[in-house]
Amino acid sequence: EFSDPVPYRGVCTPCNNPGKGLSHCSECTSFCSDDVIGYGGDCEFSCTNCDDGFYLSDDGKTCFNCDTSCNTCYGGSPNQCKTCHEGEYLQDDTCYQCLTNCKKCTNSSVCVQCNLGYQVAEEGTKCEKIPCTANCELCDTSNCLQCEEEYGLVWDSDIIGFKCRKCSQIKRNCRTCEKNSQDQIDCKSCELGFYLNGGFCTQCPTNCEVCDDGESCRVCKAGYFASGK
Repeated sequence: EFSDPVPYRGVCTPCNNPGKGLSHCSECTSFCSDDVIGYGGDCEFSCTNCDDGFYLSDDGKTCFNCDTSCNTCYGGSPNQCKTCHEGEYLQDDTCYQCLTNCKKCTNSSVCVQCNLGYQVAEEGTKCEKIPCTANCELCDTSNCLQCEEEYGLVWDSDIIGFKCRKCSQIKRNCRTCEKNSQDQIDCKSCELGFYLNGGFCTQCPTNCEVCDDGESCRVCKAGYFASGK
């Protein structure tokens, strides 16, 4: 996406155009004389606003990197920040870290919003973990958000919410699992004697304990050895 494209020889060119010296420019202005439009040549242009993480030079020709401590800035030093990254607050144009597990704060000792799975406690002076149900690692006040290892998140219509269920109970022979982009559970790893195959666990060759596919064995069960035949 871009704003106010720069006409270049009668053609509109994106503001963010490294080839014309406008790298990381999000908004710009330009002036093209009648001669340029009619006979060719370069339009006069300048950048008016840079992407987040960059600031504009005085002549409007270049966007420079902000200091990494800043989200947006008006200069390249740590004390020239305009806004901060999540979990930080701005004081005297400098970004400082909020309390542990705090997403948004007013200063170093007062949190107004905690990270997911945590809640503001003790009048904003700390973020404490929200107590979860069995086998749930991270939750909000009404739902489980992330399960412990070897458990997957499934919808439970009885409680009208999510709960954690053993991966091997969701998909057979599955040791660890996770949700995919379609909100379906996929296996991440399998129990011994099975290999990962498209989100499912498929059995290894006979008497094989560890394999990558159904054709070859990496580690045999006790009492067996791998042969070339």
